[in-house]
Amino acid sequence: MTSLLPAPLRSRSSRSAAEHTQGTSAADRGATLFLDGLRGLAALAIVGYHAFLFTGLDNQTTQGLPAAAHVFLLGQLAVAMFIVLSGFVLSAPAIRRGGVLPRGTADYLRRRARRILPPYYAAIGVSLALIAAFPVLQHRSGSAWDSKIPVTPAGILSHVLLIQDVMPQWIFQADGPLWSIAVEWQLYFFLPFALLPLRRMWGTVPTVLTAGLAGPLLAIAVPGSQIAHPWLLGCFALGMLAADMVYGGAGFRFHPLLTRCARPAVLVPATVASVAAFAAVAPKLSNALVIADTVTAALVAAWIVALATGASPLVRRVKRILESRALLTVGMFSYSIYLLHAPVLALLNLESLHWRLPLAGRLALMVAVAAPLAVGVGYLFHRLVEKRFLTSHQRSVSTAEATPR
Repeated sequence: MTSLLPAPLRSRSSRSAAEHTQGTSAADRGATLFLDGLRGLAALAIVGYHAFLFTGLDNQTTQGLPAAAHVFLLGQLAVAMFIVLSGFVLSAPAIRRGGVLPRGTADYLRRRARRILPPYYAAIGVSLALIAAFPVLQHRSGSAWDSKIPVTPAGILSHVLLIQDVMPQWIFQADGPLWSIAVEWQLYFFLPFALLPLRRMWGTVPTVLTAGLAGPLLAIAVPGSQIAHPWLLGCFALGMLAADMVYGGAGFRFHPLLTRCARPAVLVPATVASVAAFAAVAPKLSNALVIADTVTAALVAAWIVALATGASPLVRRVKRILESRALLTVGMFSYSIYLLHAPVLALLNLESLHWRLPLAGRLALMVAVAAPLAVGVGYLFHRLVEKRFLTSHQRSVSTAEATPR
């Protein structure tokens, strides 16, 4: 079985156990710099998706521009990308240390809270301020923004407590995409209290399979639970599986099928086939999100393994794209983009609803003007707020990107 491992994984298997107890080195961070590019790509996909949805009246673009719908609606799968990236990054330090969080559960949760919550709460404040400042955001217009208003005290409180994903009347209030921040926050607790303990008892693959089955079964068994997207637990666990394949060392052995799936010869046709299939059903993709999100997460996890451990010409080309200055820069403030792009896009659409434009021209306006403006607002928010709460890795990458080359 060992002979089936790609060469980089075989070399990791021969490392001493002491090496796996050390902290993440600068070389390790450089080897996974492409993760920030993936975040940037996911953020841009989300912005494009919402620019399409917020164009004109509700569902107008999906019905009036069906060809464009097959492309833009794929952006909803970027949420699964973000989740698997979180699973990989957060579990990697524990896996490098034999399945134990470096400084314990309390420190892990404190660090997560410091990184995620202050910008999140600031974004809620900005969204509420925008609604208060612009009357057009306060009234229903028949657009996709209608599901974000009215904002109620219960809705605000649910956002503060990060439980808006449990009630349909709360989940999209004020700033719709924030529902996934609540889901991700809840997933953070599964790592120390469920996934890592089960990994120690059962191994990684059984743990990932259990998490992958538990979410969909919960969505089926409990009416109304679908709004919380419980199947994203399986996506998070797939990120842990990828981390184990990259950092697990001698203590982890892979089934031959897993190692084959993390090779470009398998990944390229699988990715092309999946994208083609999802694009073909994109207007109705929300009806099959359990499958679409899980397949997307599995592909992203496999690509992470391939890019972190492979050295083929194709892998090097993909890494060069993901590690381009543009994608790395966007990746550095992707969280800020995610937090605030929706109300900015909605505001620009509502302010232009009275303009006489064909639907295709209106979409072009949203993509060429509103979307870049939303990214710019995200960058400004990053500089003013989020930058104060970056992790040490993100600060080092941000400093490196700011250095002239």
